[in-house]
Amino acid sequence: MNVISITPGTDDQGRTNTLRALLAKLGATVWTSGEDDEELRFAPVDPLMRPFTSIVPLQRLTAELARLRGTDPDTLHGRVEPWLSAMTELEL
Repeated sequence: MNVISITPGTDDQGRTNTLRALLAKLGATVWTSGEDDEELRFAPVDPLMRPFTSIVPLQRLTAELARLRGTDPDTLHGRVEPWLSAMTELEL
């Protein structure tokens, strides 16, 4: 499984790094995306415009990949081990 993780524009108290570590522990390949030194970069913009340059394009990519594969990205692993147990490790 591949995951594209968006680096927040502001401090998130380490939650993104915790999520990335958990995903790596589960065997996922984690790709980082953001404005700085990331694997997948997008241009720096005003914080109010950031969803349009990062989140929306990635949601559209996810939707198209799911459509092509005939899957649902929202329920793909939610109730299957080890994902079910792993999600209880996260504190949002």
